[in-house]
Amino acid sequence: MKKYLWFLVGNLSYAIMQWLILIIIIKFSGSYDAGLYSLGLAISSPILIFFNLQLRNQQAVEMRGKYSFADFFYVRLFTSVIAIIFIISIIFIIYGTNFILIFVGILKFVDSFFDLIYGRYHQLNRTDIIGKIQFLRTSTTLPLLFITFLITDSLLISLLTLNLLWFVIIFSLYCYGSYVKTLNMSFNDINKSKIKTLVRDSLPLGASGTMVSLMPNIPKYLIQYYIGTNALGIYTAIITLISSVRLFINSVTQFFLNRMSKYLLSNDSNKYNQIMKKQLLISLGIILLLVAIFIPFGELILTTVYTPEYKNYLDLFYLFLGAHILLVISSILLNGLFAQKQYKIQLYINALSIILQVILGIIFITHMGIEGIALAMGVTYCTQLIITSLIYIKRTRSYFDARKL
Repeated sequence: MKKYLWFLVGNLSYAIMQWLILIIIIKFSGSYDAGLYSLGLAISSPILIFFNLQLRNQQAVEMRGKYSFADFFYVRLFTSVIAIIFIISIIFIIYGTNFILIFVGILKFVDSFFDLIYGRYHQLNRTDIIGKIQFLRTSTTLPLLFITFLITDSLLISLLTLNLLWFVIIFSLYCYGSYVKTLNMSFNDINKSKIKTLVRDSLPLGASGTMVSLMPNIPKYLIQYYIGTNALGIYTAIITLISSVRLFINSVTQFFLNRMSKYLLSNDSNKYNQIMKKQLLISLGIILLLVAIFIPFGELILTTVYTPEYKNYLDLFYLFLGAHILLVISSILLNGLFAQKQYKIQLYINALSIILQVILGIIFITHMGIEGIALAMGVTYCTQLIITSLIYIKRTRSYFDARKL
């Protein structure tokens, strides 16, 4: 129970951190800089997620000891360096020397190395350590960002400071992991054969993860192109609270991934189904709590946290929240397919969802503005949920039936 509580506290603090970073930027720099920050994330996240190959999840379900920590680390190092070069090149080609976008990309690059630490502790069933690390990041990031803004009034310098802080934390964690023998986080000689196999097996996951990342970022690309950076800042402020809640829910469901893999290996369908139901109930409970808070206090929260103009966007907040409820349920079912190592089917589901979202987004945004984006997301996520549910039921039943033979 103590492990779960720390994991919960850590993930909650990390999710809140994402939201509070944006609030600090809006308060000190306004919607335009918030839009730039959001654009930087929209550019870098899908690229890094592709090259990250969902290694953390693979570590969590790696029960047979096929790969060592060193194998995961060298793959992450190699692919992340390629990713950041790619990100900086795209920024220079499209936006020129926009250092805010570049520093956001580097921040995501540094952030990607925390994943392997989390994955290793997940393997060891020490999710409480994951929570403590996330809490440490939150409790140091927010005060430093606030103080740096207060002194310099510069988003650029603030991002540079965060990059340095996160690098120091991650470097310390890797040094500690290599020193403590029980963690088995040693950096052995490079095993080229294993690394090639790991990359080859992980490419479908990287592609699938990129598509999952593209789905929330496609609206940002469309808003930036059709409306502008200031509108992107407003959209980001509205959606970030919802995304932070969804990030928290995703982190909570990851807690069950290791246990799901064990039940699958032991062919215990009853316990596996109970875990899936528990995830759905917890997720819906968190969302209902958010709705219960916003119904009486929504306008007050948006006005206090952001600026008075944001109270006009409360209805928009509810539209996006409704769409994301569908996405949360769909993500839990996809997580179940991931535990079964049904990787390729996720690729097809996400590809279809992206195509649908792009088409509907272009059609609706030209006629309805940001409200059209909310409608496009709602239709896309509803379609995704229906398809995912049907596939999940069929594949799960087939999985357990096959192991009974």
